[in-house]
This record gives sequence, structure tokens and C-alpha cells, in this order.
Amino acid sequence: MNKTFCKKSNFINFMFAGCLILFNIFFIGCGLDTFYEIKEPQTGYNEPSWDISTQDQQYFQFKTNEENQPDSITFLGTEVYYKIYNKTSTEASSIISSASNDSTSDQSARRLIETYKYQPLRSSNDKGANILIPQTGTNRIIRIQLSDYPEFPAEFSIYTNSDERTKLGVPVRSIPNNPTFNFKDLIGTSNLPKYTETEKDDDYGYSSTSEEIKEYYVYMFAVSVGHDISYSRIYSPAVYLGSVKISLE
Repeated sequence: MNKTFCKKSNFINFMFAGCLILFNIFFIGCGLDTFYEIKEPQTGYNEPSWDISTQDQQYFQFKTNEENQPDSITFLGTEVYYKIYNKTSTEASSIISSASNDSTSDQSARRLIETYKYQPLRSSNDKGANILIPQTGTNRIIRIQLSDYPEFPAEFSIYTNSDERTKLGVPVRSIPNNPTFNFKDLIGTSNLPKYTETEKDDDYGYSSTSEEIKEYYVYMFAVSVGHDISYSRIYSPAVYLGSVKISLE
């Protein structure tokens, strides 16, 4: 009787141990996704809108979020993503909606980059950069003006204190030859945004039209970027920086 009981007890213990092993293999060895929370850049400094034409307001301004990133990730810096349209776009609204929803905000950068194909902005002084604004461990104010106006030239600048800013170059597109956003100066060249059967610029969201294109609309977002222990890229929620209209006239 005791032998039978011992055999049953050993069998139960064996099965229990087996279940624990299978549990660990399935849920740990095979891996549940690990979610890392990375803090997004800070907006509210200057957000231009394509329907406001005052020349002194045609710049984007935001603050990087570098000082309080989690220790579980390696923080790399901040990227700015843009897309050019020949008409006003609803794609930006979809990204903004995703970013503002708690259940989808962690996927808003993927929607920005993978779904809507926004491209990383680049600087004329650092065309081969892996990231536009590498981290320094200190939050910084970033100012970006895409195109020239008579008294307000294009710039990519970082504030060194509350009053002064250091110009790091001018913004350029992240396509071959890195053309400028001064579209008016590109008339008659091959560097205006292209969408034909043979040539399609990655940063151009063309909408079919029978009318002559007289202006372009550029929408921009910013994201904080890091990587985990496997060097997989991690993005913060995307934050909307605004939009501008750049005329060809």
C-alpha cells in the first residue's frame, strides 16, 4: 500500500516538474514580448500650420527628452521624420490619433515609419548621420526651418542657452543627393518631388491631380530612439511638430 502511494506521489511530482519546465520553455524560453517605455520629445514650443502664412512662424521647435530615459534601454537620440505632399493630407491625423490613444501610442512611430513611409530628416552638414540629433544626456531645444524666407533663412539649430542658438546646417531631404526644401529654386531641375512611372521619391506622398502643382505641404514628427540588449530599435510615441506650405511662386 505504501509502495503504491509512493509511486503515485513520485508520478505526481514528476508531472508537476514537467509542467513547470514546459511553462518556462513556452512563456520564457520562447519569449513573451518585452515592452520598453521610452519617453517622447516635448512639444509646445512652436508648431507651425500650413494655413498660417506669416513668415516669422514657419519654423518647428521642440525639446529633446534625454535626461530621464529608462535604464533598461540604450538611448541613442532624437529623429525627425517628414513627408512631402502636393495636397493637404489626412495621414498625419491618423498618426496623431494613434499617438494620443493609450492602447496604440507605442505603435504610432511604426505607423509613421512603416505604414505611411515618413522619412528621416537630415542636415546639410551631416548627410551620413545615423541619427539627426545624437544624445548628449541633456535636454535641448531644437529649431528647424525647412526653407528660406527673405529675413528668415532655413536652419537646423540647437539652443545653447535660453537666448542663443547654434546653427548646425540646413535641413535637407533624405533621398539621393539630399536636395534642399527651397523648392522654388529647384524649378527646371530633377530635384523637385517626383512621382512618375519610372521615378518615385520615397518622401513624396503624391495625390493625383489635373492642376498644376504650385505648392507643397510638409508634415513633421519627432521620436526618441533607443535600442534594447538585442540592439533592436525602440521608438517613443510619435509627436507632431506641425506642417508648412512651401510655394513654388
